[in-house]
Amino acid sequence: MNCTATKENGEPCRSKPLNGSEFCFFHDPDKAEERKAASSAGGKAGTPKTLPPDAPWVSVRTPANVSEQIEATINRVLRGEIGHQVANSIAILLSLQLKAIDLQMDTERVESLEMLVEENSSSTVTRGGKWLPGNDSK
Repeated sequence: MNCTATKENGEPCRSKPLNGSEFCFFHDPDKAEERKAASSAGGKAGTPKTLPPDAPWVSVRTPANVSEQIEATINRVLRGEIGHQVANSIAILLSLQLKAIDLQMDTERVESLEMLVEENSSSTVTRGGKWLPGNDSK
C-alpha cells in the first residue's frame, strides 16, 4: 500500500505510509512541525564550515609555506573547525600551488642552464674532428 496523497505534479505519491496513517512522512498533516524542523536542521547541516572572515592572510609562495598550510588544514579538520568540503578545496588549491612552484623552479633551472650553455658555447672547440656548438670552423 502507498501513501494516499497526490504530489504537486498530479501523480500519486508512491512512498510507504507511516504506521497507523494513510500518509507518508512528507504528506501526513500531523507531521508538519516535524517536517519543518527537519528541513531547518537539514539546511544548517549542509552549510560547510569555513574560516572566519578575519582569518589571517597566509603565504603559500614556497613549498615550506604550502606544507605549513597542509598541516594547519589537517589540524582544523581534526578539531572540527572546518568541514571536509572546505578542506578538500584547500587541498586542491595547495596541490595546484605546489605544481606552480615546481614549474617556476624548473623554468628558472632551464634558464640558468641555457645561460651557461650560451656563455660556454663561445669557447667550445672541436674534439676528434667533430663540430661542437660555438665552433664556427666546422
